[in-house]
Amino acid sequence: MENILIFNAGYTPAKTYGGPVVSISNLVKSLHEKFNFTIITNSTEINSDENIDGIDVNLVNLGEYSEEILYLDKKHYRFKFIESAIFKGETFDLIYVNSFFNFKQLKIALYFSNKYNIPMLIAPRGELEKNAFNIKKNKKNVYSLIMKFIFARKNVYFQATTEEEYKNINTKLGISVENIVKLKNIPTTLDSSTFKQHKIKAANKLDVCFISRIQTKKNLDYALKILKQIDSKYQVKFDIYGPIENKQYWENCIEIINSLPSHITVNYQGIVSHDEILNTFSNYDLFLFPTKSENFGHVIYESLAAGCPVLISDQTPWNDINNTNAGKAIPLNDKQKYENYINDLAQLNQEEYKTVRYATSQYLKDKINTEEIRSLYVDFFTKITK
Repeated sequence: MENILIFNAGYTPAKTYGGPVVSISNLVKSLHEKFNFTIITNSTEINSDENIDGIDVNLVNLGEYSEEILYLDKKHYRFKFIESAIFKGETFDLIYVNSFFNFKQLKIALYFSNKYNIPMLIAPRGELEKNAFNIKKNKKNVYSLIMKFIFARKNVYFQATTEEEYKNINTKLGISVENIVKLKNIPTTLDSSTFKQHKIKAANKLDVCFISRIQTKKNLDYALKILKQIDSKYQVKFDIYGPIENKQYWENCIEIINSLPSHITVNYQGIVSHDEILNTFSNYDLFLFPTKSENFGHVIYESLAAGCPVLISDQTPWNDINNTNAGKAIPLNDKQKYENYINDLAQLNQEEYKTVRYATSQYLKDKINTEEIRSLYVDFFTKITK
């Protein structure tokens, strides 16, 4: 089997790195019978100096699907150490880098790609989308210009998971279309037998959740401001899950929480493990997620898979949900529509609400063909490693 070396900032059992960890975990789970995977990643969570529990740091670990994982601390995240740990008489057929702006991992990947003449696939993971790119835009423009010349080699490819990302890679980075491959994210494999029974929806009450990293891009403060305007005849419970990545931003959110009216109850529930995310969503009537930008939005998929409708921004690949009864994707400059949707959903009783839950599964069935996506990965990996 072909050997694929993956660089990713985090990997399971890490809980704070968000969607990219889910993307790579799903990839390995789906393709481990076709390819051998080795993963280079950090030994700590975001904003932490403590090593993750249950891992052997700076040693090769064996994962659930026979993948080899090298969890590295800052001292050992170096060319020579990585080379001595994983290039011992072993060759790789592809280097797969997840992030364009993580220079720490990209420079090491480029070094190995050049030294051993290994083709490289780079996945920007939404970093080139407008709202994400505009954060520190000037620095990113300079960085992109410099990297553009480095990536002029024929054996460097870019992964686009959406049409918009395909265009951004071509226009912002100047990568030729011959070196851009369209590969959607592989969604989480679902086992409906593990789901708890859905809660009963009471009329004039709404249980809402927010599950994501707590940082500016995920737009929790906007969600709280929406709830502030909900009609007082509806009782709304809003539970927040996720790692606090930006403490100052979280403090700003707490100020908004303290100003909310009495019919809106807010609780911070900590971090939910990925193993429990589907059961967690099944406890709620709505997932409120007005994100500023999502490359895929695994958490949106998982909410729908658990039968929980979504209220999201139009900055994700899920805008066609507006053609269904499974939720809404609304522009961020139209807060009134968010408020109207929540008011409309809150008034429903269980019998009326059942049609919304049913629509979530139908929507996913029509939108996602996991086997087709898997086949595209197999075809590309096989072709590029020959």
